[in-house]
Amino acid sequence: MVFNILPFRTRSPDRDSKTDEIRFKSVKSALEEVTNGIGLEIKGLQKRVDAQLQQAFHIMDMSGEYSERSKQDEQNIVELETQIKIAKGRLKDIEKQLAVYETLQKDLTRLQTE
Repeated sequence: MVFNILPFRTRSPDRDSKTDEIRFKSVKSALEEVTNGIGLEIKGLQKRVDAQLQQAFHIMDMSGEYSERSKQDEQNIVELETQIKIAKGRLKDIEKQLAVYETLQKDLTRLQTE
């Protein structure tokens, strides 16, 4: 019995390089989009937190000592503090995400140059 063995052929290195480059560009573009979006979210959220802090300080300054504040002023301050705490938690979460995505970008660049 005779087996007809076909020769094993690989793609050209040039074609492999082009395929790899397409993959790198796709991932790089997606990472840039994500990191830019996170940056915008951080900037916008931080701006709102700063504004809420200013509002809380203003209410506290204008309403006098704790024992002299109206119930409504105190409720407003408590609500602002709660929302600021939530926003700061979100900032912390997305800053962690940003660090991970930035590491991925560096790893991708390193892989691309190897």
